[in-house]
Amino acid sequence: MPTTHDYLQALQQSVGHERLDLALDHLSLVVHTLDQAQKQELSKESDNQKKKQALDDIFGEYVVDAVKHVVILAIGNQDWRALAELARHAEQNDGKQITVTSAQPLSEEISSWLANELRDIESTGAIHFTVDKELMGGIKIQIGDREVDQSIRKKLAGFLA
Repeated sequence: MPTTHDYLQALQQSVGHERLDLALDHLSLVVHTLDQAQKQELSKESDNQKKKQALDDIFGEYVVDAVKHVVILAIGNQDWRALAELARHAEQNDGKQITVTSAQPLSEEISSWLANELRDIESTGAIHFTVDKELMGGIKIQIGDREVDQSIRKKLAGFLA
């Protein structure tokens, strides 16, 4: 069964890093708007197209399809708990997501050390580690709307400019 992190990663892959906070806000809206009867009806439905149509009927175009698809996936797994956790994640972070991007996957030891250091700086943010081979080397850290880019790509771009 997928974990909450799996749903979060699926959502991030679908909407992109830049729109993840907005998508999580949409997910929070879905979780808090659906009443128990609607949740039961969605859970009983076996056809994903009908689930999607039901969500379209309730939320229209206000909630993006990527969020609806994650909701449908979680419903199919009878995993309302994961959706509630993602909604709490959105509310707790309030836009203060921390993203660490490196050219190669970081070791567990370095990831753990870096996560602890970043929590000292910004204690409310969730920390997501991503890989972007185009950085060539170095690291890029984004906290909310602030960014520190110490990648080789950026240094080369500055050198060549």
